[in-house]
Amino acid sequence: MGIIGLFGCGGGGGSSTPPASSPPQLTKTTTTISGKVEFPSLSNLVGKQVSLEVTDTTVSVQAYTLDGVAVGSPVTPTYDNALQGSSEKVYSYKLPDIPIGKDYVVKAKRVANGKTQELKKLIEKTDVVLDPVLNQSLNSISTAAVVVASQKLTTSMGITDKITLGEPLPSLGSKTVTNLSDAIVTDVAPKSLETSIQNAKDKVASALASGNLDTALASMTSEDKRALADLVNMLNIVVSAVANNADPSKVLAGTATVDLSGASAGSQLKLLSVDTGGTIGQATTATTLITQNLIQDTVTSAVVTYVPPRAKIEFSTESTSLYGLVFDLTIPVDAKVRADSTGKLDMRLLTVPAGVSVDAQYFSANRKIRIAIASGTSPLPAKFITLNFDRNPGKALSAADFPHSIIETSDFLGNPLSNGFVLTKIVTSSGS
Repeated sequence: MGIIGLFGCGGGGGSSTPPASSPPQLTKTTTTISGKVEFPSLSNLVGKQVSLEVTDTTVSVQAYTLDGVAVGSPVTPTYDNALQGSSEKVYSYKLPDIPIGKDYVVKAKRVANGKTQELKKLIEKTDVVLDPVLNQSLNSISTAAVVVASQKLTTSMGITDKITLGEPLPSLGSKTVTNLSDAIVTDVAPKSLETSIQNAKDKVASALASGNLDTALASMTSEDKRALADLVNMLNIVVSAVANNADPSKVLAGTATVDLSGASAGSQLKLLSVDTGGTIGQATTATTLITQNLIQDTVTSAVVTYVPPRAKIEFSTESTSLYGLVFDLTIPVDAKVRADSTGKLDMRLLTVPAGVSVDAQYFSANRKIRIAIASGTSPLPAKFITLNFDRNPGKALSAADFPHSIIETSDFLGNPLSNGFVLTKIVTSSGS
């Protein structure tokens, strides 16, 4: 039928060999990752206002593959007066010559008083494109997201030993690093996870400031309160660990602990909990030791309650004469499109039945995806394509948010359908 060739821009005729005088055409395969680094102090604990001054001696930033292989050389970031943050310095960094199309964990390390603080950030390969990869902030939220993501992947992939992203991996059994990369997309959605942690932090901080935590969150279900508490507890543990010169991932692995017994009253770690009646509250007794069991229990709860906020769209038709279809789908601003720098859609969040071919191209100028789909020797099945989009947390989406328009139809012979047909669209939101 040729309908799948809609996006093919065939080149003109002529020799493929350039004239002898033409210089060799080099294809760039690397990019630059840049952003800022914010090491937390205990003033970053949700609901606390205590500063901890630390003398900086050495700060370095470097990218690592998912399995812990260092990429390039570490860089020393600069202290940026324009990014001054509370009592802590904010650093800006730039990592050059990073190969595109790969997942990375960027780590920032600071040696303070002979001890090392470490922050991390997970960057998906679909974001590592030729254009500079900007605004990649390393902070307590991005670090908490890496801890949660590591545990969630350990669970979802059925791995016996714990995965720590950005470190040498344990045996993955029959799975591969490619499977791990795919699971980051389907099971974690790092950007959405970071946004969920940030939103949880802001919501709890505001509720605590009101004077009555549970009353301020009365509109939330018990399940949502638990999810909120899990993410904030995870964040506060990360802040406490990093501010006390410990890597939360090493605590989770059982190779480090964090002693908080000497913490002042204002900088104590007090975890949130939700009772059987659905009331959320803050512990009156401070946690004085962050151990493997504590962080394991906390991150396990966070993994169970965190579901990537997604919108799933299922298209179907009752037509028995439809063999090919081209249509445009407009994506709302609260949904996130995964596409590379050329607009090619990330096909890992798109599924079609066996025997069906599909091509999809995203046009960012008008937020439209053009989808071309065709079957072989049989009509398209009733439910012929499912698409999944990350969405902004708290923003439930419906079919009305995803308008579509038919561009072209074809029957078995490749001719347009002479009679109209109904294209049904069902949108469901999952996650918080």
